[in-house]
Amino acid sequence: MAFRRTIRSRRKQPEPLSTSNLIDHTLRCLRLDDTVNGMRAMRAFGIAAGPKILLRARAERLRGTTLVVRVASAGWSQQLHIMRTAILERMRSIPGGEAVEELRFSVGDVNELPDWSSAPAPPVVLPRNPITPAASVYEALAKMKDPELRDAFAALLGRATSRGEAT
Repeated sequence: MAFRRTIRSRRKQPEPLSTSNLIDHTLRCLRLDDTVNGMRAMRAFGIAAGPKILLRARAERLRGTTLVVRVASAGWSQQLHIMRTAILERMRSIPGGEAVEELRFSVGDVNELPDWSSAPAPPVVLPRNPITPAASVYEALAKMKDPELRDAFAALLGRATSRGEAT
């Protein structure tokens, strides 16, 4: 019986995507890109405006290329309207702010909205407590008659305890 060798054509492997392109593509597929861009723009406003302005004004939402900002009073709306070119200039140097072309102001309660000025707090990592085996484990180990098996179990118990895996 003769075996015939077939030659398969090799397909060229696609180039891997960078992480940022992969995330952007995933957000587009999930239709979350507008939401994420809005959050980035609101955070950019919080950083560009500074802490004094954030006491009286907060970014509310992004509509297209216009960022809607809620202000505490009509006076603050007028003041920020005068300052908008300087704020937009600072926002363009912050990631997420480059998409904003215009600022619109509305009067309302600013305390309802987050200030977006700082990064989210890092997750709390609890320290690993070494787990100590129960006394019954040591009693059972001491009762083993075979010294070779007892030593093997003792070594295993020692490794598990040092990694925090013993129960």
